[in-house]
Amino acid sequence: ELRNIKKAIEDRRKDYKKECLAPYEAIEPQVKELVEMIDERAKHIDETVRAYKAEKQEEKRAEVKAYYDTKSGALGEYAEPLFDVFLAESKWLNATCSVKKYKEEVLLAISRAKGEIEIIKATGSPFISTLLADYSKGMPLVKVNERNTELIAAAERANMNLTAAPIPEAPKEII
Repeated sequence: ELRNIKKAIEDRRKDYKKECLAPYEAIEPQVKELVEMIDERAKHIDETVRAYKAEKQEEKRAEVKAYYDTKSGALGEYAEPLFDVFLAESKWLNATCSVKKYKEEVLLAISRAKGEIEIIKATGSPFISTLLADYSKGMPLVKVNERNTELIAAAERANMNLTAAPIPEAPKEII
C-alpha cells in the first residue's frame, strides 16, 4: 500500500513537472535559434574588427619601416634584421603609439644598436661575425659577451690558434 502511494505521488510530481516545463519547452527552440543568430553576428563583427586592426597595423608597420629605413643607414647590413627585433620588443604598431613617440623610440633603438655593435667590434674577438649575427637576431649584448667567452673557451679547449685570422664564412646561396 505504501509503495502504491509512493508511486502515485511520484507519477503526480512528474506530471506536474511536465506541465510546468511545457511553456519553457515551447520557446526553447526559438531561444536557441536567436542565440545562434546573435553568435553568428558577433563572430562576423569580431572577424571584421580583427581584419580592420590587422590592416591598420600593416599600414603603421609600413610607415614605421619607411621612417626606420631613412634613419638606419648607420647600422649597415644589420639594419634589416634588427628592425624585426626592435619591432618585436616595441609598441610601435599599437594604435595608441603616436608618430612622435615611435620616431623617438626608433632613433633611440638605432643609437643603442649602433653603440652595441661598436662594443662587439671593439672586443677584437676572432668570432665577431658570429657575434654580430647573433646580436642581429635579437641576442642581448650581455648574452653576446657570454657567447664570445664560450666560443673562446671552446677554441682554447680545441687548441685552435686564435691569433690567426678567422676563416671567412661561406657565402650564402641565393635562392
